[in-house]
Amino acid sequence: LRLRRDCLAGDLETLYARPDRPALDLLRDLGFSERMLERFFKPFFSGVFFEPELACSARAFAFVLRAFALGDTALPARGMGEIPAQLAARLPPSRIRLGCRVEHLEERQVVLESGERLRARALALATPGRESARLLGRPDPGPVQSSHRGTTCLYFAADRAPAEGPYLVLNGEGRAAPGQGPINSLLCPSKLSEHYAPPGQSLVTVNCHGAEHNPDALETAVRAQLAGWFGVRVDAWRRLACYRLPEALPAQPPPVPFPGSVPFRQSDWLWVCGEHQGAPSIQWALNSVR
Repeated sequence: LRLRRDCLAGDLETLYARPDRPALDLLRDLGFSERMLERFFKPFFSGVFFEPELACSARAFAFVLRAFALGDTALPARGMGEIPAQLAARLPPSRIRLGCRVEHLEERQVVLESGERLRARALALATPGRESARLLGRPDPGPVQSSHRGTTCLYFAADRAPAEGPYLVLNGEGRAAPGQGPINSLLCPSKLSEHYAPPGQSLVTVNCHGAEHNPDALETAVRAQLAGWFGVRVDAWRRLACYRLPEALPAQPPPVPFPGSVPFRQSDWLWVCGEHQGAPSIQWALNSVR
């Protein structure tokens, strides 16, 4: 209750003005036990920040906890792809061009690899951080491992969901436990919306930290851990996909500045927006675009 109260106190600018430190230090200073940290806080919030030891900013942690405290968590009924599809639907189809790599920028111009030049009154650069640095002629932010956090997602088709209800299943076994497997969390999106799987089937998603895994070796380890949780039914699950995302999120070590104060406008014709400019979240990404 004290943690929740502190996260809800004041406005967001006040929250981001607090002294910053690793989130794990904050939780320990508040008196949470190692058991509570291992069984809830680490598996849950490391699934948000992709930081297994919660070395992320306490400010960023407080912002996310504030969001969870103020409202429900949701997924679009037909998948996350509906978010960009909804944005694209507001534009004439002829205004969207795909598969065109940008070579460099000039004043009020985008120069494609093909040599074609696209002119506009203004440009908004909404690309990943490393690509933004390249196009702006800024120093490379460094190795992906230091500037980003990675994750790997496995998707399985199952005849029935391993758990009833629209719940996130956390691995609360503790990372020091003997035989600890690679799973961080599990979810059945088809329990949230019928559009995530064909009739009579369930979609099971498994999240693991890091993006360096060999997919087949990871699947073997994941199935072994799942069998310990749900039994032999796991043997019948069919792997649909394995996505390794080395740049899933920008890293958020303390101190994290107030995202609302980030200067997005670079000149009278150029804006730069995106999570890497402030703090990772759909809210701050949309805030920067607005």
